[in-house]
Amino acid sequence: MNKKIILWTAALVLTFLTAFLHQRLSPYYPVSGSIGIEGDKITYLFPKVHYGSDSINILVRKDIAGLQGTLNWRTEGSEQWRKEKLTEQEKYLTVSIKPPPQADTVEYWQELTYNSRSYRIPPYRNVELVFKGKRPASVMNVFYFFLFGGLLLSVRSALEFFNSESRRMLFPLLSTIFFFIASVIFYPFIRSYELNAINRTIPDISSLFDLPLVIIFLLWFLCTLLLYRYKNKILILVTGLAAIIVYQFSSFY
Repeated sequence: MNKKIILWTAALVLTFLTAFLHQRLSPYYPVSGSIGIEGDKITYLFPKVHYGSDSINILVRKDIAGLQGTLNWRTEGSEQWRKEKLTEQEKYLTVSIKPPPQADTVEYWQELTYNSRSYRIPPYRNVELVFKGKRPASVMNVFYFFLFGGLLLSVRSALEFFNSESRRMLFPLLSTIFFFIASVIFYPFIRSYELNAINRTIPDISSLFDLPLVIIFLLWFLCTLLLYRYKNKILILVTGLAAIIVYQFSSFY
């Protein structure tokens, strides 16, 4: 098989694994699990972030009739818990939470009841739900193109270490351009929407940038400058590996 095809295939697989690991390690990854009640399975998937001003539905899937429950929630900093009754819809128990007007974070958990017995989900913790402004789909599509394109190019750059006919300058330069567009141009624009700052206020500049993404851009920028003088494949390999590691600390979800 052609070496270029092998390298690109490996780059695609590693990029997918890197992005998947980042999602799983994100503080916004949903809380999921299952419990057994009278031999039947109850599963849940509780979100930890919601984009938009509309209500968010929280679902519990059940395989047992007669199950009831309540949602217990409170805003950040409040000591008073509010209760919302779960509504039955076919095989689901559902309830909606509206974004609170004076807070952007809600803490919640559910209590299920069956045959006078109560079950808490999640069993030993509460779930924090963060409300953010809605992000335009068109902007997100372009951002994802440059973000994951830059990540793919970063991995492909690192794999050039194993290529005897290495194109040392091309992939690092493209990685620099892609991460510059993603981290410096598009991400602040997206954060402005998340903070509901568009046409309303000017947010603190430090809240508009994701530091790990900016660091990745600076790593590739520095690498590209050094390659004009040293042309060292190890430099590209180290920068590529560093970019993959730093990406795991990005707060973007």
